[in-house]
Amino acid sequence: QRLFERSASLDRRSAPTSENRDSRTLSNRRLFERSESLDRRSEPASERRDSRNLSTQRLFERSASLEQRSEPASKRRDSRNLSTRRLFERSASLDRRSESLDRRTGPTSERRNTEATRTERRDIRTLATRR
Repeated sequence: QRLFERSASLDRRSAPTSENRDSRTLSNRRLFERSESLDRRSEPASERRDSRNLSTQRLFERSASLEQRSEPASKRRDSRNLSTRRLFERSASLDRRSESLDRRTGPTSERRNTEATRTERRDIRTLATRR
């Protein structure tokens, strides 16, 4: 039992050291980052501008995310458009029905036109053959 307890205590001792190691790496990272920022300051203005661009990019990304958040409203708008479209489609289908009813009584002007063009084409063909 004492051995087990000793091993447990050793484990406990080893755990904090690993944690300390992690914190040390973090502090080192921070130092490195700081040095990098200092380097940036010493760098020419053009390169500094790049960092500024990065910040602006972040701003743009943020605005994009906000737009995505407000997507439901746009979706609602889309649905409204869909409903209006459906209404238009319905009216179009009704018009078609009326057209078909008219066709039953007699050929529409469109049909007459097509027939005329067909006859004209035939005439052209005959002319071409005559030549």
